[in-house]
Amino acid sequence: MTRFWFTLDQAVDIVFTALGLMKGGEIFVPRIKSMSVMEMFKTIAPKTKLILTGMRPGEKIHETLINEDEMMHTEEFNNYFIIKPELFGVEYMDKREAYTSANAPRLLREELLQMVMESKLI
Repeated sequence: MTRFWFTLDQAVDIVFTALGLMKGGEIFVPRIKSMSVMEMFKTIAPKTKLILTGMRPGEKIHETLINEDEMMHTEEFNNYFIIKPELFGVEYMDKREAYTSANAPRLLREELLQMVMESKLI
């Protein structure tokens, strides 16, 4: 399974970005990296015995922050996406691939360790 990981600072940054740019109804999504849960476990607790329990009901292999339909009215920027509200008469962009933890840039072990060491992992 893959999941998105980000720091408290990154969360605050997207909030301030949204406050500065919002016009009404938009959804701001940070562009953040993902990592497999297994890789995260091996990085944070490499000497701990792992017990696999399998997926729980309703769990997905990859997280989706923006689905394919939403991507049709989403603008991409360096550090974030803006999902614009669906309004009658809005011109839609070409259909694009959903933004999921499967296709997001991968978080490196060193980056995760840095996040943990700074105690800012949320």
